[in-house]
Amino acid sequence: NLNTMDLLGSILNSMDKPPSISDKQREAIKKQKLELEKRQKAEKESLRKFRTKIEEKINIFVQDDSKTSIEFPPMDKIYRSIIHEVCEVAGLPTQSEGIDDERHIIVYKAEHYPPPTKTDDTEREPSPECSEPIKEPTTNYRNKYAHLINNDDMKVRSTMANSTYGIVPSENKRDVRSIEQTMQDIRARKRIKQDNTTHTD
Repeated sequence: NLNTMDLLGSILNSMDKPPSISDKQREAIKKQKLELEKRQKAEKESLRKFRTKIEEKINIFVQDDSKTSIEFPPMDKIYRSIIHEVCEVAGLPTQSEGIDDERHIIVYKAEHYPPPTKTDDTEREPSPECSEPIKEPTTNYRNKYAHLINNDDMKVRSTMANSTYGIVPSENKRDVRSIEQTMQDIRARKRIKQDNTTHTD
């Protein structure tokens, strides 16, 4: 029993302890960590220098009245994002063109921003120069919408009739005319009757 408990105790103790790492392995891990930190620091410094370079280039571009745009060579997305950020701060519009490895940025002065193309028409309002309204021939338009035009004419006439006759609906105008005609007929018959009576007397 004692031997069994000693065996169990040694097994439990070995399970509690993490796997042992040799000094050589520990040194290798430490070296990898330092290399990673060094590489990250170098990349960060490279991006900082790139941003400074872009800021200087944009500053020169803004002050040069002879240039209306500046085109950068194709580059990775992270560098393009820096250009976009710098230009946004400077108040300059940018446009990305090309695909994949050919993707690059063109920076414009605001007053020389070009009209949109088919690839970026969703990013900007179309300019009058490149977007003519779609027109139909006049004859086709009138034929297609003739019934609407006639209805509009009828509405206009109805409105004019209403304004002329006050609150009386325009369709009642025909009723009024028929009543007037009837009254005239009645008066005419009365006159004829009176004339006949006079001649009889």
